This record gives sequence, C-alpha cells and structure tokens, in this order.
Amino acid sequence: MTAEPGHRTLQDDADLLNRLRALSASIEERARATDAKLRDLATAVRDAETRGRNAATGLSILCNQQFVENRVYEEEPEEPAEKGSVEPDESEEALRARWGTALKTGLG
Repeated sequence: MTAEPGHRTLQDDADLLNRLRALSASIEERARATDAKLRDLATAVRDAETRGRNAATGLSILCNQQFVENRVYEEEPEEPAEKGSVEPDESEEALRARWGTALKTGLG
C-alpha cells in the first residue's frame, strides 16, 4: 500500500484484491473442513444413539424374561414331601448338633 493517505494506485487495488481472494479461499477451506468434522460428529452421535437404544432394548428384554421366569417359578406347585424324609426343623436341629460336636472336638 502507498504511504499517502487518500491516494491509491491500480497496483494497490490489485494487491488488495489478491489478499482478499487469498483470505476468501482460506475461509472457504476452513469452512469445508469444519463441515466435514461436523458431519463426522453427527454420524458418531447417531451411531452412539443406536448403540444406546440397542443396549436399552436388550436390558428391557432381559428384565422381561427374568420377570416371566420368576413368575413361572412362583406359580409352580410344590411337590409333596417324600415318605420317610426328614422334616426341615429336624434336619436343622441335627445340623446344629453336628456342628456343635465338631466345634467341641476341634477346640478340645
């Protein structure tokens, strides 16, 4: 540019035009790069959203399956006790006696 304010030459205008074109090209290139990065980010977000929905669906299916299994387990009729089987209270008493004897023997 010229040192005189208000006095411009054709060469000054040509230099200004070249600088503006270079600036414009630089801005356009940066805009294209930013657009490409944003598109990649949008794709990654969509993929993550899909994986999240698939995980939620899988957990929901598992929860429902376990609910049904628990309901079937709760609704199964109890089998009658076999003849000659030990009552639960008696087996617990016998178990306590055995453990007591084992402890006395081990500590004695």
